[in-house]
Amino acid sequence: MWTLRTKILSGYAAVTLLAALVLGVALLNIVRLGSASDDILQENYRSILASEQMLTALGAQENAAMQLVIGVERENVGLFARSEKEFLLWLERAKANVTISGESEILERIESGYSEFLFLLAEFRNVHQGDQQKGVQFYEKRLAPQAIIVRQACYDLHEINRRTMEASSRRAQTVAHTAVWSMISVGVVTTAGAIIASVWLSNRIVQPVRSLSEATERVAAGDYDVTIESQSHDEVGQLAQKFNVMLSKLREYHDLNLRRIVGEQKKAETILQTIDDGILVIGTDRKVTSINLTATRVLNTSKRGVEGCDFAEIIDDDRLAHAIAAALKSKTISEFVAGSNIITLGEAEGPQRHYEYTLTPITTPDGDLIGLVVLFRNVTALKELDRLKTEFVMTASHELRTPLTSIAMSIELLREQSSDKLDDSGRQMLEIAHEELERLRRLVEELLDLSKIESGKLEIEFADVSIPTLLDAAVAPFRAQAEEKAIELTLDVPESLPRLRADANKLTWVVTNLVGNALRYARHNVAVSAEKAGSWVNLYVRDDGIGIPYEQQSRIFDKFVQVSGDKRPGGAGLGLAIAKEIVRAHNGNIWVESDPGKGSLFIVCLPTVNKK
Repeated sequence: MWTLRTKILSGYAAVTLLAALVLGVALLNIVRLGSASDDILQENYRSILASEQMLTALGAQENAAMQLVIGVERENVGLFARSEKEFLLWLERAKANVTISGESEILERIESGYSEFLFLLAEFRNVHQGDQQKGVQFYEKRLAPQAIIVRQACYDLHEINRRTMEASSRRAQTVAHTAVWSMISVGVVTTAGAIIASVWLSNRIVQPVRSLSEATERVAAGDYDVTIESQSHDEVGQLAQKFNVMLSKLREYHDLNLRRIVGEQKKAETILQTIDDGILVIGTDRKVTSINLTATRVLNTSKRGVEGCDFAEIIDDDRLAHAIAAALKSKTISEFVAGSNIITLGEAEGPQRHYEYTLTPITTPDGDLIGLVVLFRNVTALKELDRLKTEFVMTASHELRTPLTSIAMSIELLREQSSDKLDDSGRQMLEIAHEELERLRRLVEELLDLSKIESGKLEIEFADVSIPTLLDAAVAPFRAQAEEKAIELTLDVPESLPRLRADANKLTWVVTNLVGNALRYARHNVAVSAEKAGSWVNLYVRDDGIGIPYEQQSRIFDKFVQVSGDKRPGGAGLGLAIAKEIVRAHNGNIWVESDPGKGSLFIVCLPTVNKK
C-alpha cells in the first residue's frame, strides 16, 4: 500500500536521481574542458617562451656588434658570451619540447643559422680589430643579413606555436560549447521531468488535503451537511474517514444545541422585554446592539431601526452621552467604574419623568471591555418623595434658624458675662455647647443650600471664567494649612485652557471643598490640575490618603454619607452632595476614582465656552 510517506519519499528520490544525472554530465564536461586547456598550455607555451628568449639573446648580440661598429668596446666580450650562452640554453629547451609537426625543421634552421651567425660574429670581431672600416662593411654585408635569417627562423617557431595554440583554443571552445549545450539539454529535460513529477505528486498529496480544507471552511461557516469523498487508503484517506465520523457527531450536537440556544434566546428576549427597567446595550463600536421597549419609551424612539445605529443618534442628554463615550474609550474594567445619575424627560411645565441610569461594562475574563449596558430605572416617585423631603428639610431648617439664633445669642452672652463665675467644668461645658451649636448652625446652612439647589431656587450667575484664576483662588487659602501639616500642595494648570461659562463663586466653593477634604486625608501630598478633553475640561484633585472603599464609591456623593472607619472630625456628609448638585447645575459631571489605601482622585468634568 502506498502510504503518504512512501509517496513523498518516492518524489524526493526521483528528483535526487535527476540532480545526480545533471551533476555527472557537468563533471564530465568540466574534465574534458580542463584537458583541452592543459593541452594548450603544455604543448605550446614553452616553445613560444623559448623563441622569445632566443630573440632577446640574438638582439643583445646584435646590439654588442653595433656598439663595436660605433666604437664602444667596453664589456662587449662579456655581453657576447652571456648572450650566446642564453641563446643556446633556450635553443636546447625548445629542441626538448618538440610536439608539433614541422617544429623540428625550424629548430634545425635556427641551429644552423645561429652557428653561421657565431662564425661570422667571430670573423667580424677580428676584421674590426684590424680595420674598423672593413669591419663596418663586413657587418652590413654578412653579419646583419645572417642575424635576420636567424631572427626569421625564431619568428617562424613562435608563429607555428601560436597557430597551434589558436587551434587548441578553438578546440577548447568547441568542447565548452558542446558542454554547455549538453548541460542545457540535460538540465531542461531533467527540470521538465522534475516539474511534471512534482506537479503530479503534489496533486496526489494536496487534493485530499484541499478537500479537507474546503470542508473545514464550510463547517466553520455553520454548514454541517458535508461529506468528504476519498478513494485513497493512505494517512490522508484515513483522516478523511475520521473527519466524516466527526462531522456526523457535530451535526447531532449542533442540532441538539441549536434547539436549546433558540429556546434560551427567546426566553432571554422575553425577560428583557418584560422588565420594567429600560435596558440599552452598546458595543465598543458605539453601535446599539440591543434595546427593550421600556428603553425606547425612555429615549422617545422606536425599536425599529435603532439597533445598529450610533448611540448618539438616540440620546439627547449631553451628560449621559459624554459618560457613555468616556466609558467606551476605556480598555479594561479597571479604567472605568460604573456609576449612576439622573435624567429628566418631559416638558418643563408639564409632568416630568425621572430616570436613574446606570452604566455597567461588559468585559472578557481578561478584563477587556467589549460593550456597555445602560440601565434606566424610573425614579419619578422617588424623586417626588425626595422633593417633598427637600421641602420639609427646607421648612424645618427655616424654622430652626430662629431658635438657633436665640440660643447662639444666649450662649455668647453667657460666655461674655458668666464665664468668670463658673468653675472649669462649667466653662468647659459652655464651650462644648458653643461648638455643638456652631456645628448645628453649619448643618442648617448646608441643608438650606442643598434644598435650594435641589428645588432649583439656587441662583447661578454665569460668566466667562478663567480656569487658572479659579483654581488659584480655590487653592490659595489652604497653603498655610498644608505647610502646617507638612503636606505638599501643588497646582498644575496650563494657561492655554479654554474659558468656562460658569459661576466662579460656586465652582470655587466646589474645588475648595474637594481640596479641604483631600488635606484632611492626605499623608504627604495633594495635587490639583486641569486638562482639556475634547469640548470638555477636566479638573482633578488627587491625594495619597486612605482612599475610599469600593462599595462606598457609588454613594459618596449622596447626602449624609461619610467614609466608614473615618475617625477624623468633620461635617455631616453634605459637602460632596452640594458639590455634585452645583456641578450638575453647570451641565457637568463629577465622580471619584480610588484605590483603598492608595488615595483618591476626584474629577470634575465641565463643558467649555463655544465661541463662534
